[in-house]
Amino acid sequence: MGVNKEKTRMSWPVFLEPPQELEVGPHPKLISEENPPKYKTKKYRDYVYCKLNKILPSECIN
Repeated sequence: MGVNKEKTRMSWPVFLEPPQELEVGPHPKLISEENPPKYKTKKYRDYVYCKLNKILPSECIN
């Protein structure tokens, strides 16, 4: 399927995100003593704050 140059194309972005209070982190089945988590679990709002302000994970809100 290619682009149809004869017809107008319409597109729009769709933004989805979890609730601000949702805790994000590694799934428990993926971590162990041999494979500890690389980052701390935190609320989604704190993750977004750190990401948007370009704060390193080691310096970010716990």
